[in-house]
Amino acid sequence: MTAILEIDNAFAGYGGGNILRGLTLNVEAGKLTCLVGPNGAGKSTVLKVVSGLLHPRKGEVRFQGQSIGKMSPRAILMQGIVQVPQDRSLFSTMTVRENVLLGGFTLSHHAEKEQRLEEVMTRFPIVRERAKDTAGSLSGGQQKLVEFARAMMLDPKLLLVDEPSMGLEPRVRRLVFDTLQELRAEGRTILLVEQNARSGLEIADVGVVLERGQVRLKGSGADILADPSVGAIYMGTSGRLKTRVQDAPAPTGNDVIESAPDGAS
Repeated sequence: MTAILEIDNAFAGYGGGNILRGLTLNVEAGKLTCLVGPNGAGKSTVLKVVSGLLHPRKGEVRFQGQSIGKMSPRAILMQGIVQVPQDRSLFSTMTVRENVLLGGFTLSHHAEKEQRLEEVMTRFPIVRERAKDTAGSLSGGQQKLVEFARAMMLDPKLLLVDEPSMGLEPRVRRLVFDTLQELRAEGRTILLVEQNARSGLEIADVGVVLERGQVRLKGSGADILADPSVGAIYMGTSGRLKTRVQDAPAPTGNDVIESAPDGAS
């Protein structure tokens, strides 16, 4: 498969230190790649480097063969790279419709923006159902779906998703992961960072384990999940990676109403 994103020997960090220490990683087009690893491994830093929020001190970042490592976030957005951030990012006093329309702010023609909105509302019915409600009135799970909808306004070539299950109760997390699988089935290229390693790897085409700013393991999601060394990376033991999300039926309709407090696991 063709690599749509190439990170070559990248060093990046904050202040005087590096979090990424010679990271080399390719992301294949049309695949869902999931980054997992212990706290401080550099997972979210990878997304910041790709989105332009953090420039690499050394190394190359290429998207569709073009160097983007020194581009601004807006220029990278115009290339077709869109991020769904970890923190809730909707404007709570604006309506759901207004929030989603903001995702298409670079679209120059009103007709094009309205067409994209119609496509997004068909793909994410909650946007149509709650269009006139303020975003702050939605549950945490509903807000996350609206964030996905907003990101799809630009029909991204690469979707960056940072810790989408953070703060959501198990049944709602299941819905979020189902949504990611559906987007992947539509041919979307997704680079996912996920704290719940088992849940992320179970839906991933490609799993990548980061440790100390470098790639420790890479393979199919299933192979990485079955590798006993993953447990050692997470827990400092030779044990298998433990499940952090209990099995629960996926919520539907009005079931998507509750979320756990921020930071809950």
